[in-house]
This record gives sequence, C-alpha cells and structure tokens, in this order.
Amino acid sequence: MADPFETIQESPVDFAFAVAYVFQPTVRRLLLLQLVGVVFLQWGSFSVHTSMDLVHKAGVILVFWELVELGVLLAGIVLLIAGFVGLVLKLITDANRLAN
Repeated sequence: MADPFETIQESPVDFAFAVAYVFQPTVRRLLLLQLVGVVFLQWGSFSVHTSMDLVHKAGVILVFWELVELGVLLAGIVLLIAGFVGLVLKLITDANRLAN
C-alpha cells in the first residue's frame, strides 16, 4: 500500500486549488442546498416534536399545521440528501477529470 504522505506530496491538488474549488458556483449552490436542508430539518423536527401535545387537545387547524411541519421536515431531509449526493458526484467527476 502506498504511503499516504508520499501520495499527498505527489498530488496535483494544493490548498489554493481546494479553496478555488469550493468557491465554484456549482459547489456553492450545492453547499447552500445542504444549508437550507439543515435549517428546514431542524425547524421541522423541532416543531413536530413540540406540537405533538397540542394536536391531541385541538381540532383540525392544528392537524393541518402538523402536516405542514411534517412536509417541512421531509423537504429538509430531501434537500440535505440531494446536496450531499450532488457534492459527492461532483467531487468524483472532477477528480476523474483531473486524473486524466
């Protein structure tokens, strides 16, 4: 197995390249997608857990609001996973381009 220190020294990627890679518009959009997903996920999970007691005591309006909160929670999960998968695929694609 190759020595990790030698592999890093021989790599064509340095710190300036990595910083420039993060500031690409596509990567910034995917990171923003993940950030929005985290915010929605936190807000949705907090509101779902705090309003569970109110649903049993109230009527149809709170049940509707509970469904909205569940939708926000699911949207946050989808955005977070989509941003992560997009970043991984972009990283793999760009690494293959750099290797060739």
